Amino acid sequence: MLCWPVFSTRGFLWRILWVTCSLQNCFWVRACPGNCICKISQIYCNQPDNVTIFPVLDLQEMENVTEIHIENQKSLQTLNAFDMEPYIGLQNLTIINSGLRSIAPRAFAKNPHLHYINLSGNHLTSLSWQPFRTLRLAQLILVGNLFNCSCEIRWIQLWQEAGEAQLERQQLYCKTEGSNILLSHMNIPQCELPEISVSHSDLSVKAGDDAVVTCNGSGSPLPDVDWNVTHLHSIGIHQVR
Repeated sequence: MLCWPVFSTRGFLWRILWVTCSLQNCFWVRACPGNCICKISQIYCNQPDNVTIFPVLDLQEMENVTEIHIENQKSLQTLNAFDMEPYIGLQNLTIINSGLRSIAPRAFAKNPHLHYINLSGNHLTSLSWQPFRTLRLAQLILVGNLFNCSCEIRWIQLWQEAGEAQLERQQLYCKTEGSNILLSHMNIPQCELPEISVSHSDLSVKAGDDAVVTCNGSGSPLPDVDWNVTHLHSIGIHQVR
């Protein structure tokens, strides 16, 4: 029986793959990046300042993960769609007491089963509603982040009032004019969630014809509206009789 290590890397994370072979067969035992602990469906990273980028496993392994727990990682500051996209079966995400400062608008676009998110004790000063808009969250924990009082976090205040994702049970704070106040007490004039309307939700035209679609946005402050044309394409069908 022979064993030898095979090394692979992405960024600053190392993975060790041990190959054990006998006369009949071979099988793989994969270790986690850094000092994380990995099981078939779980990843735990709690050794201080070990993780600088989001944990990376083989693609098939990431598809089977349902729970990720990360804590005490001061160098982990951003979370984007590229990090989260392979974890299509993820249900529970915990990133606590770390250096997280920003979350990309489409960070969870490929995680439809995600229903529990704990982001407590990080350095989030602002947080967009866009990463969470397609999720059916049972719980979103944000305690321990000192937000800036602004319209950007008005949605969190509204969720507290509506009892969404158990946010009404949390004492959240924001900072204004040098003092910290409860988010529930934040009062910014003319601050409301924007409304977006599109002239056509479904439009068919003949090949070569022009199509005009308008998009209107309202709110205070006035929102920026961008078209996402990533999946825009033209389909032509040719039939021979």
